[in-house]
Amino acid sequence: MRRLFFPGVSLMNRLSYLQKFSLIGLLFLLPIGLTLYLLISDLNQKIAVVKLETEGVEYNAVVRHLVEHIQQHRGLTYMMLNGDTENKQAVAENEKLINEDIANMDWFENKLDEKWANNSHWVDLKREWQALLSKTGSEGSSLDNFTKHSDIVKLIQAQISSVNSYSGLKQDREGSSLIEGLLDKLPEMLETVGQARGLSSGAVAGNFLTEADRLRMIVLAGTFEPEFEVIQKDLQDYSYISRSSNDLQPYLVHYALTFHIFHDELTQTILRLSDFSQIHSQNQFNLGTDALNDGYKLFDAGIPILNDVLKQKMDALKQKKYFVTGFTCLVGLLLVYLFVGFYLSVHRAIYKLMRSAARMSNGNLRERVYLDTKDELQAVGIAYNKMAISLEKMLNERESQEEQIKFLAYHDSLTGLPNRVLFNDRLGQALAMASRNQELVGVMFLDLDRFKAVNDTYGHSVGDSLLQNVAERLKLCLRASDTVTRMGGDEFMIILSGLKELDQMTGLAEKLLAALSMPLKLESLELTISGSLGISVFPQHGNDPEVLIRNADAAMYYAKSQGRNSYQLYEQEMNAQAKERLQMEKALHEALIRDEFLLHYQPKQQLATGQITGVEALIRWQHAEQGLLYPEDFISLAEESGSIIEIGEWVLRSACLQNKAWQKEGLSPIRVSVNISALQFQRDDFYQCVNRVLKETGLEPCWLELELTESMVMRNAPMTITKLNLLRELGVKISIDDFGTGFSSLSYLKLFPIDTLKMDNSFIQDISADSKDAAITKTVIALARRLKLSVVAEGVETYEQLVFLRARKCTEIQGYIISEPLEVEEMTTFLKMR
Repeated sequence: MRRLFFPGVSLMNRLSYLQKFSLIGLLFLLPIGLTLYLLISDLNQKIAVVKLETEGVEYNAVVRHLVEHIQQHRGLTYMMLNGDTENKQAVAENEKLINEDIANMDWFENKLDEKWANNSHWVDLKREWQALLSKTGSEGSSLDNFTKHSDIVKLIQAQISSVNSYSGLKQDREGSSLIEGLLDKLPEMLETVGQARGLSSGAVAGNFLTEADRLRMIVLAGTFEPEFEVIQKDLQDYSYISRSSNDLQPYLVHYALTFHIFHDELTQTILRLSDFSQIHSQNQFNLGTDALNDGYKLFDAGIPILNDVLKQKMDALKQKKYFVTGFTCLVGLLLVYLFVGFYLSVHRAIYKLMRSAARMSNGNLRERVYLDTKDELQAVGIAYNKMAISLEKMLNERESQEEQIKFLAYHDSLTGLPNRVLFNDRLGQALAMASRNQELVGVMFLDLDRFKAVNDTYGHSVGDSLLQNVAERLKLCLRASDTVTRMGGDEFMIILSGLKELDQMTGLAEKLLAALSMPLKLESLELTISGSLGISVFPQHGNDPEVLIRNADAAMYYAKSQGRNSYQLYEQEMNAQAKERLQMEKALHEALIRDEFLLHYQPKQQLATGQITGVEALIRWQHAEQGLLYPEDFISLAEESGSIIEIGEWVLRSACLQNKAWQKEGLSPIRVSVNISALQFQRDDFYQCVNRVLKETGLEPCWLELELTESMVMRNAPMTITKLNLLRELGVKISIDDFGTGFSSLSYLKLFPIDTLKMDNSFIQDISADSKDAAITKTVIALARRLKLSVVAEGVETYEQLVFLRARKCTEIQGYIISEPLEVEEMTTFLKMR
């Protein structure tokens, strides 16, 4: 995602702050300007549409007089041609008005744009009018004259319809009802009334109504009512919606009155046929003229209302335009103002930082930056001040820090004891001084027993606290002239100088081991530790520091092999033993790769039924040189070296595979017991390891039993209970091995989710002769029955032991009385026979 912005970051890194802000400001103002342009263009377009609509209304207002006068001319000439000679003067005056209207129309036509001029029929309309004038009274019948007048009026109405479409009035939805009723329907109805007026007054003037005129008058009379109702509905609808055209109502009422009077008279004229002696043509004409005049008054009253509607629309659009323009300009100015303010704020802050940085580079560490801005630059300023304070403090403390660095270079960071470098230096000095003074120098190599188990069980924080306490105890036991060093891990080296006798060293060794063995309280824990100590002496055991250290190391390993918690003086043979130990450890690491391990199985028998219920898997090592080795020959070394983890997993997998193989051969299912080391059990992934092995081998969990020692489960009871519960949920059986030797707390024992107690063979060997062993055995069996646990007696070899255990209702036995540990083939045969 960041790569997407690399080009932008690269561009900004090349620009100054002024250029950056100018570019960003321009990019902000461009869309604002474009938006303003688009909005103003849209509003201008709408304003132009309203202007065009206004011109359309003006056109209707001008042409309305022309239509009215041509309609009058039609009626007057129709009466005159039918014999009413009294209208000649009125016809002449009317023609004069029409010529004035045409002049007005010429001016208005020239006012409109070229697009309208190309679509206008005004020139044709004037030509038709001139042609009509030239023929009036000279040739043709009155009916032809009437028809040509009507054609001209229709042409004018078509022109009005075109200008309404051109100016957008027909698309105006806001005043559609008013526009349709006033500009469209009303002129059509007035033309209908005009035709009816001309025909009826002409028929009265000629005192004769032809059948054709009568039919036309009937048609005209039949269209009056529908047309009037449509106009009335449109104007009333607009009046209801707009609430601003109530002034039209009186005109509409007057028009309805005169229209109906004329309509009734027209009906009577149609019914009289040719008997018009009681009717005067001028009266008939005047009634029609009254209806037309009221109609045109309605038209004239509606035009200002329509203009008001358009004016309001125009005003609203202009206000919107002014608001958009003003608001956008205000936002633009505000952005410019903020950008300039932002630039000045950043520029000032950066300038202050630059000035202070320059002063700091000249050595003025008391310079401080105080910025008015509250943004990230303020944080930079605060960080700058802290940096200046820190630099000043660092310079003031340089001397003490150099001393501390020197101390750390020669001392252990955890315990504060001298490290290997200082130890070698002091040992060299001690040997040189002892050589001059003919004195002894003792080199002690101390290693804590089972320290790794403490680390694995309680964590490294407890292990570190333990090492610190050990260091303090060692220093308290030594003289000021002696040196104690932590070499690494749980190994300590001690230099004893200025000694005259060897007994001084051994006495100090006993004092050190006694101090270590005292109980140690760490947080909520109480631990008891011990150490193995090896001693080499100058000049008896070497003159070189490396030789003395190596010999002390060999003596320490010999002390460990003798049971730990002791000290040993170096002897020549110890180097060979140390070498042998290293070789043995190397061979142990390679044993798994070479497939030198194998399993023997010892059966367990149920006393009540005599059935074989399980076998215990016992590891053997087929050493290439030493032959077959038993667990006591290599397990302790495997635990110390850490190889026990891999070996233990191999034993678990091999035992499960073999048990699954026996089941596949058709043998009755039995449980296979596997001994688990403390290091195995304490690992965080122990449960996952067991679960993984069971899935890989296909063995059901109920046919696997894990044997844990009593001391192992008591080491960290809460952790043990958690892990045992997980294994119990998995279905694996749990057995406590060597029960009775670890001084268990019975309150904890009842909390452990275990299935079997396995009594140590040390209690079984003498149960027939030793009353104490017999009592312990009876107690353990009774305790197990109370806790609803099975009891397995190990090491049963005699018939007397068997009888005793059967009488006490021991659950199972294991020992040579049944069978010694057998190889796989022998165990398979044994199981098939049983």
